[in-house]
Amino acid sequence: MGIFKRLFGRGGHAAREPQDARRGPVEASGQPPEATHQTGRASRPVLDAASSELEASATAEVEPQSPAAAPNAIRMFDREGNAVLIDAEEYRTGILPRMFESVRQQPDQLYALLVDAFGRGWFEDGLESARALIEVDPNRERAATMLGIALMQTGRLDEAQAVLEAQVASAGPSGVVLTNLAKVRANRGDHEGAEALLWEALQLDPNVPNSVEWWGAIARERDGEAGWITALERVAALDGSWRAQLWLARTALEAQDPERALELYAQALPRAREYGDALMMISGDLGRTGHPGRAVALIEPVYDPAVHGPTAGFNLIHASLQVGEREAGLRVLGRLEALERKDISRHLSELRARFEDRAPD
Repeated sequence: MGIFKRLFGRGGHAAREPQDARRGPVEASGQPPEATHQTGRASRPVLDAASSELEASATAEVEPQSPAAAPNAIRMFDREGNAVLIDAEEYRTGILPRMFESVRQQPDQLYALLVDAFGRGWFEDGLESARALIEVDPNRERAATMLGIALMQTGRLDEAQAVLEAQVASAGPSGVVLTNLAKVRANRGDHEGAEALLWEALQLDPNVPNSVEWWGAIARERDGEAGWITALERVAALDGSWRAQLWLARTALEAQDPERALELYAQALPRAREYGDALMMISGDLGRTGHPGRAVALIEPVYDPAVHGPTAGFNLIHASLQVGEREAGLRVLGRLEALERKDISRHLSELRARFEDRAPD
């Protein structure tokens, strides 16, 4: 049986799972990243800026490996949940075009597949599908953003600007679209104009991930760590802000000031608690800096894998194992098992066995 049929069945369609429409490709800190559309509740973050760990695309059930572990391979799951390693070039040239075609009239699936492709740097490969998305997607901001990113990354700056400006003309400015227009300016060398437009974007929406990170990176490059903190504090003062607080909390944890971090989390969580990448960042940062018990106490009561995705849950389970919070860990494990996702079932079984090994006599 051919690999495409093995992965996607006779009809050529990928097995389906909950989708994410929050996050797009994020470039390295210090480079102006493209902001992408946010829809609120995310079921599976495609890329987390905190961990830089790319997860599976919802449409393709693709789970890329870390570059160190498998630099030229992509891990996918077939319809029975078995892991399959595929050469990245074979995937890009042989499988990806057929996947794009199979979801061409399904905007959510097409968007998820584009996010995954762009996260790998395959902008040219996704350009025509981004053009198709803008024809079928009722979410005009999302479609214009993805096409603008593809056009920018393939050197078509005039066309990218036209697409994004047309979106502003039809629907008004938004933080996502203005951030991408700022990127067009930056690519043309107009860094002062880009920074001014980026601040306008943040005033419209202070929680677009790449907008916040880019704003901080500009200040850090100019004024070092003090500039980074001052820039994020300026964003944190904007009405509705919560993402800048998470970055300030990470900075506080790294400076061994957990109490300050907890103050910032208390400010952010009432607004951030519905976002999977927020819970992932908080739980990951607390665990990484030696505070796993606080991660469990803060995040476990609000964590719902159907809303937040699995990654924060895995963080919580490992934190629970570290500090002996067996009941909390088992509650999270049960919530993840209820998803009945084949791609994580084996890992969940291993984690349940670890809890059973530690069961009280």
